[in-house]
Amino acid sequence: MAEHYEVMSGIENVVKATEYVLENRNYDDPSPLVNFGKYQPKVSEIADNIKDKAKELKNEFINTGKPANAKDQNTIRRFNKWMHMVYYDDAVTTRGAMKKITAGLIRYSSLAYVAFNPFGNFNNYVIGRVGDNAEAIGGRFYSASAFARASGEFNKRAIPDLIFRMGAVFNKGAISPEKLRQQMNPDTFYEPMQATSKYEGFVDFFLMMDKKADIRESGKDLDKQKSYFWRAVEGVGYAIQDAAEYNVQTKVGMAIVMDTLVKSEKTGLPISLYDAGKFNPKTGKITIPDEYKTVVEVIGKDANGKPITKETALDDKFIFDLRNKIREVNKEIHGNYAKVDATVMQSKAIGELIFQFHKWIPTAIKSRFGTEYFDENLGWKEGKYRSFARMMAFIGRGLLKADKDLMSLRSAKLKFLNDQGFTEGKNLEEDQKALNRLSGVTRSLGDIAMILFSMAASQLLGIINDDDDDEEERSPTQRRFLNFLEYQADRTYKELVLFIPFHPTALQQQMQFAKSPIAATRTLGEFGEAISQSYMTPYGYATENEDEFWNNSDYVYQRGTRAGQLKLIKEWQDVVPAWYAYKKWINYIDRTDFFIK
Repeated sequence: MAEHYEVMSGIENVVKATEYVLENRNYDDPSPLVNFGKYQPKVSEIADNIKDKAKELKNEFINTGKPANAKDQNTIRRFNKWMHMVYYDDAVTTRGAMKKITAGLIRYSSLAYVAFNPFGNFNNYVIGRVGDNAEAIGGRFYSASAFARASGEFNKRAIPDLIFRMGAVFNKGAISPEKLRQQMNPDTFYEPMQATSKYEGFVDFFLMMDKKADIRESGKDLDKQKSYFWRAVEGVGYAIQDAAEYNVQTKVGMAIVMDTLVKSEKTGLPISLYDAGKFNPKTGKITIPDEYKTVVEVIGKDANGKPITKETALDDKFIFDLRNKIREVNKEIHGNYAKVDATVMQSKAIGELIFQFHKWIPTAIKSRFGTEYFDENLGWKEGKYRSFARMMAFIGRGLLKADKDLMSLRSAKLKFLNDQGFTEGKNLEEDQKALNRLSGVTRSLGDIAMILFSMAASQLLGIINDDDDDEEERSPTQRRFLNFLEYQADRTYKELVLFIPFHPTALQQQMQFAKSPIAATRTLGEFGEAISQSYMTPYGYATENEDEFWNNSDYVYQRGTRAGQLKLIKEWQDVVPAWYAYKKWINYIDRTDFFIK
């Protein structure tokens, strides 16, 4: 708490300065320039309206010292809401009954559908890996070669680091680090929870991961208020989820670090920032040698495709900017989970419930269909499907003109860049816009490649499962495993096509989400059914004879694979997290329907 207060106090001046600037800036009124329908005013009328509005704002500023209606602007309201939600964080201290109930629902549903649901964890991991690879194909934020190398470095360290982590957790539970340090040689002592490798050191150096409570979507990070029992339960339950998120997010960050070039003052040659960094195994920290003081940034390309570079200082500002870039790219691919980036809607109980498990949707829509704008961390951006539509329109115009240059991929790319205002280094802003639109096309192609791959995997697994001769020879475990893989491929395909306009499968998925936008309502419904059966089943057994009870469909399943089973057992299977996962595994023996409840 003291450290948190120290950090907040340190940035208070910056926050207050931001608030002052927002409240004292001019907010233009676009009303004189809107489309007036059939009546189109003359230019002189529009100019008079603007002059009158400017005069009104000037007088208001003279009288009050602030622009007219500044506090009524959405920007001001959103900033004030952010101050209470994040900076002061006083929403927790003033929670009412509804907010407390909401927090309990969120925590429990997260335990049921994330922590103790290995199938859901695997799905999240697959979708995350698909997103990483699609962006590697697109090459907008990091190159495919850098991502392949980052994956290799992760795989080399995964098992050794996992074993060390397990040992560190055991040591921390058995003996405190202070006592352990006293018993060991100070020169060879290793802090149990510090970075164990260069890979982990860079993860810590660039703060690549958000808080676990944010990523888990388990509600407020109130670990100090949790019992040791709940900490142990969540630590075990979320282990797979935490590992999957670490895998998919740190690979993105490491690929960006590996794509960053720094120049040596001794040799004059640029090398990767990852290679330049030095890892100290005793402290677990990364340091950058003094010989690397310059960053070689690629700011564009010439007509021949060669990069246009500029040199900047490798200082604290660059490190902070690179940290922000890594965070923004992960948000672009995996969704926005950080508490500091919470939307205003999440200040309400209903908003928290709607955004649970759905925080990736706004960023997914924006990355695909967002209008062109300048992002301070990533530069000019536009929805990749919009850029793809630009390319399709350009190709369509070329085909109408029988343009033979479109037959060559290289010439087609160059002509598209020129069509989008590419200046070959004369205007870097326009060049970045054009290159971003071209990368939007390649990113869309990356999505298409992943969709085709998931479709092919689903069909291949379906063919394997439909082989009657082999099915008879398979054990129940093998059949469940193959059915799960086919289900996962089918689910991946459906999630990848979710945002493709007018796609029949996408429309079906969108309708399902529209019918039930709040995941916790399923938890409430299942609790209600379980409690109802807990009352009704004993009552039926006490008031009816043996035959009547077991033939009553209100208490016992009469048809299907559950015939003869008590409904009470099934209802509580849906409620208890680990039991729910076990039931799903048992039900994978049946492949008649991929909706397994």
